[in-house]
Amino acid sequence: MNENKIILAIVVVATILMFLFLPTFTFHEEGLRGEYHFILNIPADHQINGPLILVEWLGIVLFAAVAWTLVGSRNNKRKKAEEENVQRTINIAIDSSENTTKDPGSESTGAGSSLDRPHK
Repeated sequence: MNENKIILAIVVVATILMFLFLPTFTFHEEGLRGEYHFILNIPADHQINGPLILVEWLGIVLFAAVAWTLVGSRNNKRKKAEEENVQRTINIAIDSSENTTKDPGSESTGAGSSLDRPHK
């Protein structure tokens, strides 16, 4: 599975869970008490904590941005390395084919092909 699809799936699942289980708070004698409740089962004396929902949402967005950046830079480095390996392989193949097509005796004896000599 593609890394971007995995990140997208994690973000979607986290967002759905965040909206299904809302953070709530209520005031007691001891002070403020926060809890999480299912969206259809919030007690009457509890209030939804809107700022905490925003912080959770921003955390999910920040996670997604960092994960996409890291995966993207890793993929770019991998593609660049693969292109360099392919180019290196091509260069090696070209060099080896040039070495095998040359006649090693022609350069040492000074004998060239008939195309190199002028015709009268």
